[in-house]
Amino acid sequence: IEQATLETIFNDLGPGLRDRVQSTMAQRMAHSPQEAVQDGRFLQYAPAEVVAQFVLSYPEEFFDGKYWSDPYATLNYGQANETARERVRKRYASLLSDVVWLSEQDPDQLDSYSREQLLRASLATNLLAPSASAAIS
Repeated sequence: IEQATLETIFNDLGPGLRDRVQSTMAQRMAHSPQEAVQDGRFLQYAPAEVVAQFVLSYPEEFFDGKYWSDPYATLNYGQANETARERVRKRYASLLSDVVWLSEQDPDQLDSYSREQLLRASLATNLLAPSASAAIS
């Protein structure tokens, strides 16, 4: 993703989320905060729901072996390509939602949730691991 696009994404977060990201960067003593905005590393300091939305907004940056091996841009269903891509986005939106939910839970309160809820979120975490064949740089 181009530097200008990454900066636009950061600015589009709005003042509240930008402040949260910058505060987290300051707490963790992030190296070169302005460069982190320019190269996209600010996402390391963003709330989980922002990262999930980023993945769904820029799926071409994550599929087809870039992070996950699932096809996206390379789908070949003719006129039904967009339908197939929407199905991929929905599947990952569900997985990301479960992981975000789990990340927001207080560890001391996990026993108040059903085993099934926790198992589903745990499985989503495992399913979102990068594909072994993905070329992660």
